[in-house]
Amino acid sequence: MLGSWGNIIFDVSADKVVTFDGFSRSVSANIEEHSIGGHQAIIEWIAPGSDTISFDLSLRADLNVNPRQIFDTVSDYCKNGSRFPLIIGQETIGGAGSVYICESCSEERISTDGQGNLLQSRVSVSLKLAPSPSASAARSGMLPKNGIRRVKVA
Repeated sequence: MLGSWGNIIFDVSADKVVTFDGFSRSVSANIEEHSIGGHQAIIEWIAPGSDTISFDLSLRADLNVNPRQIFDTVSDYCKNGSRFPLIIGQETIGGAGSVYICESCSEERISTDGQGNLLQSRVSVSLKLAPSPSASAARSGMLPKNGIRRVKVA
C-alpha cells in the first residue's frame, strides 16, 4: 500500500492499481500588512494558514479499478465535508492528528466501452488541511480552549 485518504487506498499490487501523480503541497501563513503613512508597511504574522494538497488519480478498469466508484467516493467526501488523514508511505502528511477535507474534485473521462461503461478516467483532487471544528472555534475566539462558550444573559 502506497497510502490512503479515507477509503481511497493508493496501491500497486497484482490485484489492483490506484496511484496518484502530480502531487503538490503548498504551505501558507495568515499575515496582515499595516500601513504607516510615509513609512514602509509592517508585516505581522497572525497564524498558520491551511496547507493545500493536490494530485491526480489515474484510474483504469483494466487494472481492476472501478473509475466511476472511486470518483463517486471522492465526490461524496467533498459534498459531505469528510475529514481524513492523508497517509503517504508511513507518513501522515501534516503530522500526527492532521486531517484533510476535499476542497474540490473533477473527473476527466478518457475512455468508455461500447455500452458506455467507463474504462479510464483521471480524477483531480484538491485537499485542504482542516483542524477539528472545536479547535478552529477556540483559535478564532468563538470558544475558549476548554470548549465551553459563556453567554451573557441580560
